[in-house]
Amino acid sequence: MLRKRVSKWVAVPLAAMALSLGAGAASAVSLKISITNNSGAGGLTLTPLYTAFHDGTFDTFDPGSAASAGIEALAEDGNFMPIRDARVASHPSSQGAVITAPQGFAGAPLIEPGETGSVTVNVDSANRFFSFLSMILPSNDQFIGNGDPTAHQVFDAAGNFLGNQTINVTGLNAYDAGTEVNNGLGSPFAQTGPGAASDEGGVVTLASGIDNYAGLTLPNGQVVDLGAIGFAGNGNFSIATISIAAVPVPAALPMLLGGLGLMGFAARRRKT
Repeated sequence: MLRKRVSKWVAVPLAAMALSLGAGAASAVSLKISITNNSGAGGLTLTPLYTAFHDGTFDTFDPGSAASAGIEALAEDGNFMPIRDARVASHPSSQGAVITAPQGFAGAPLIEPGETGSVTVNVDSANRFFSFLSMILPSNDQFIGNGDPTAHQVFDAAGNFLGNQTINVTGLNAYDAGTEVNNGLGSPFAQTGPGAASDEGGVVTLASGIDNYAGLTLPNGQVVDLGAIGFAGNGNFSIATISIAAVPVPAALPMLLGGLGLMGFAARRRKT
């Protein structure tokens, strides 16, 4: 059974998971954002993936510095709402969306090994850059994300879409928030023994891994396999694949819009 603190973000209505999408923007491009968990059986589970499109100044975290309250909430509990609120407050024109797995774990839309989730959003081309965050389960406070807000550019300065792209999320994109001791105690989804979590008071660093969970049976029935969780600092370990692809406009749509325009023009001519 999932711990209560994980259920806090699970209880957020799915309708709130597509945030500030700006569908009416004249320069918007429809994009399909997908994530596939590349872990094998007994591997990692990911919380719903939080994504953001912004102007390149929405800095989610910096390795070597203390984690923000938003990163702490996401890394410890999978709760994306504080980082979402910080984004909206500091970058009102930015956009965000959350990707869940349709298969889902009973009671939570987690992205389990082998699962894929996606969402389609209309992105304003002024929001040129893409960022992502997700908690690694099981862990105390480890997560995937890009600390460099300009690492993934989707549009150029003129607003042109740069084409479909694929992001390979490896062990070098996995971090430890430095906010909770990695002892497996009090961690969501699963814990290694009785006891409460302990505050760490550290800084964000590359993830230390979750080897201490090896052999543990998770709530989804999987047994954590030591050979399937060796992501710590490993650039050859593919945790997930994130893809960004333009959604083609239906071939008949331009003709339909053109026809409606001609009808409107004819109507105006009749009135004159």
